[in-house]
Amino acid sequence: MTDQQQAFINKIAPLVQKYAPQFGIKVCSPIIAQAILESGWGTTDKARYNNFFGIKYYAGRVPSSYAPFYSQSSEQRPDGSYYPIICQWCAFASVEDGIKGYFEFLMNSPTHNYDNLKGITDPHKYLEVIRADGYATSLKYVENVYKRIVDYNLTAYDPKIIEYKTNYAAKGNYGSKRPISDIGYIALHYTANDGDTDEGNGNYFKNNIVKASAHYFVDDDSVTQSVPDDYVAWSVGGKKYTDCAQTGGGSLYGIAKNQNTISIELCDTVKDGTIYPTQATINNALILTRSLMEKYGIALDHVIRHFDVTGKHCPAYWMNYGKWRDEFLLKLGSSVPADTVPSSESLYRVQVGAYKIKANAVLMQNKLRKAGFDNFIKEMDGYYKVQCGAYSIRANAEALKTRLMQKGFQAIIV
Repeated sequence: MTDQQQAFINKIAPLVQKYAPQFGIKVCSPIIAQAILESGWGTTDKARYNNFFGIKYYAGRVPSSYAPFYSQSSEQRPDGSYYPIICQWCAFASVEDGIKGYFEFLMNSPTHNYDNLKGITDPHKYLEVIRADGYATSLKYVENVYKRIVDYNLTAYDPKIIEYKTNYAAKGNYGSKRPISDIGYIALHYTANDGDTDEGNGNYFKNNIVKASAHYFVDDDSVTQSVPDDYVAWSVGGKKYTDCAQTGGGSLYGIAKNQNTISIELCDTVKDGTIYPTQATINNALILTRSLMEKYGIALDHVIRHFDVTGKHCPAYWMNYGKWRDEFLLKLGSSVPADTVPSSESLYRVQVGAYKIKANAVLMQNKLRKAGFDNFIKEMDGYYKVQCGAYSIRANAEALKTRLMQKGFQAIIV
C-alpha cells in the first residue's frame, strides 16, 4: 500500500465508522472498499465533488448534497456489455458530507430497498445484499470490492465487540454524586505503567485508598468502569503546572474540572521498556469515547487531554498536539484544527457578567448554577468575570449563548 492510499483510508475510514452506526449499519469494511473502488482512491472526476460512491442525484433524497453536477459514466448489462450514461450526481461540500451522503442515499430510498442492510455484520454478505438491492450493475461488483477488503485488511475498521466490566473503586478514591447535565468534557489520560491492564487497575483502585481515580480504564480487549459516570472522579484537579508557558498545557485550567469531566485512562499492555498504548487499546478508547460523546452530547472540541487542564504531562506521548490530533482526534471522525493547539487566547468564552465586587459575581454564579449552567469566576483586568464555557469552535459558543439567553441571561462571547 502506498502512502497516498493509506492517507485516503485514514481520511475515509473514521467517517464511515462515525456514521455507520447512526444509520443502523454494523459493518464498515465494505463501505471503505466501495469508496476505494468507486473513486479510484479519490482520483475520479466525481471525487472532486467529494462523491466517492457514485451517488446519483435525486431531489431531496440526500440532504448533505448541496447541488447536482453532470458527468458521464457507464453501466453493465446482464449479458456483460456496457452502455454509457450521462446523469446528475450528488456534489458534496466536504469529505464528511460525502460519507454521510452515502448513508442518506441508502436509508432515504423511497422503496426502502436498502433497509435490509441494517444489522449485517459479514462484509461479503453486505456486498451481496447491496448489489442485489440494485446499488451496482457490474457483474463482478461483489468480487472486485471484496478483493479490496482482503488486500488492504479493511476488516480492521469493523466494529469490535469490547467486554465492558464494572469494578468500582473504594469510596475514598472518588467524590460525590453529580447531575448528569454537569458532564461536558472527556479527558484522556495514561496510567504511566509499562505493562498493565484494565482489570489490574480496577482492582488496585478498589483495594487501595489513594484519593485519586478515573471513570474508565481501557486496554486491548476490554474496558473497566471504576467510577460511575454520575459521580465525580478525582482525576483532573490540582494546581496548574509551572511549566505550562513552555509546554502549552493548562489552557483549560479552571474550565474543565473534576465536576464536569469524564476521565478515561489508557493502559499499556506490552511490557517492553517503553510506555505507549497498542493500536488495539487506542481503538477501544476511540469506541468508548464516541459512545460517551453520543450519550452526553459532548462536542469534539471538548475531548481533551489531562495535559490541557493542569499541564500535567499526561498522556506524555500525546503532549505534542500533532500526534494527539493524528492518532486520536482525527479518528473520532470529525474535522479538527490542522496545525494549531487550542490556547486560552484562541478560545471563544461565553460570559454572563463582569463585576467590580466579587460578591455580585458569586450571586450570578449561584443563579446560573440553579438554572443548570456550570460556570466559573475569572478575575481579570480588575473585574470578576462570570463565564460558562470556553470553546475552540465559535459555533459551540454561539449555541451556549443562545441557550443562556433563552433562560433570560444576558450573554456575550469574548
